[in-house]
Amino acid sequence: MPPRRKKSTPALEDFPKSLRMAIAKVMTTFNLDYVEALELAAQLLDINSRIFKTKVEQEAERRYRSRFMTSLNKARTTIEEGIEQRVNVAYQNGYIQGYDKAKEDYGVWYHCKVCQKPMYISPNSEVHRIVNEVLHQRGWGHKSCHEQRR
Repeated sequence: MPPRRKKSTPALEDFPKSLRMAIAKVMTTFNLDYVEALELAAQLLDINSRIFKTKVEQEAERRYRSRFMTSLNKARTTIEEGIEQRVNVAYQNGYIQGYDKAKEDYGVWYHCKVCQKPMYISPNSEVHRIVNEVLHQRGWGHKSCHEQRR
């Protein structure tokens, strides 16, 4: 019977580059020597191993969360943009409605001689000054002030 040949560990250079890089990564990540790294790599490559299943599940979970968070952040951005747009529209509508209501309640106006539509008198305008002069010339004042003079 010929002597038994001792199984030798394959040299790192015998593996394809991608496998060499993976083994080197296992060695540095887990602080293992070459033989221990080969054994761990074999466990990780064995599709039936518990470690392999755990790693696959962890990677699947990581990818799911990554996609989920991407979708969530995209949806959040879309919602925030929509809210901002709705707030701006509501603000503009409120501003216009409030301005129109104030104009209706407190605006001073007279009818246009040509079209008969109301013309609003702006404060401190030339028309405002003329109205003040005419009212003053005609003796307009507070009712209580006129009653005190009697």
